[in-house]
Amino acid sequence: MPAWQKFNQDFVENLKTKTTDEALKDPAWAGNMCLLTPSSVKGDLTFCIWRLPVGSTTEDCQKYVDNFTAPSGPAVKNLVWPIEGSMGIQNLAFETYLRDWIQLGKTGALKGPAVNGDFFFVHHHIQDKAAWDSMFGEKLGLIKGKSTTQDVSEAWEVGKAEGAMWCGLGDEDAVCMWVMPQGSTESDFQSLIDTFTGSPAKNEVFKLDLNMSANLRCMHPDFYTQEAIAYANAS
Repeated sequence: MPAWQKFNQDFVENLKTKTTDEALKDPAWAGNMCLLTPSSVKGDLTFCIWRLPVGSTTEDCQKYVDNFTAPSGPAVKNLVWPIEGSMGIQNLAFETYLRDWIQLGKTGALKGPAVNGDFFFVHHHIQDKAAWDSMFGEKLGLIKGKSTTQDVSEAWEVGKAEGAMWCGLGDEDAVCMWVMPQGSTESDFQSLIDTFTGSPAKNEVFKLDLNMSANLRCMHPDFYTQEAIAYANAS
């Protein structure tokens, strides 16, 4: 069994006999809270959102996460960024994250997202920050005064695809999650997101494994689009 798969299996085994309250009080968390863990179907990406105590630094997070995943050995390399801006993650909670893993251990299945479709993750490797900011502003301008998720998808000309999350990670990186119609492939999403962003970014895409992606139950395109519309209306 690959080391990373074994690490995840052991993590779930450790949690499945605990209540949520017991899991919350585990001293191993050291005051840190993991809020989201989407993993790719190919097993080549796991993206986590962590909330650390006030005053923590990027170095603090790097040290903690490296220690947390140490049992997997060199099978995993952790890249850490501070989140400088976000949309769509306001409903993430540590309690529901833990409940997902406990449920997986007990039943073999996560609760999963509250919306039908295939989830995709994209790492935007920003090539031109000024052009990226201009594109971002243009996209927001298109949804000013809109009301619904469907309004946003139509304004952005992305068909039935729906945005679900955006996190800005500085001048060179951003990450997003999207929901595509069921049966969509990575190639389908690659084509859509490359057209959406244009040349300011190189887009690295991953289809997500819904049974190994904890806390997607708290993700919904409506949460994301309402934040995006509010931001657009205020700008």
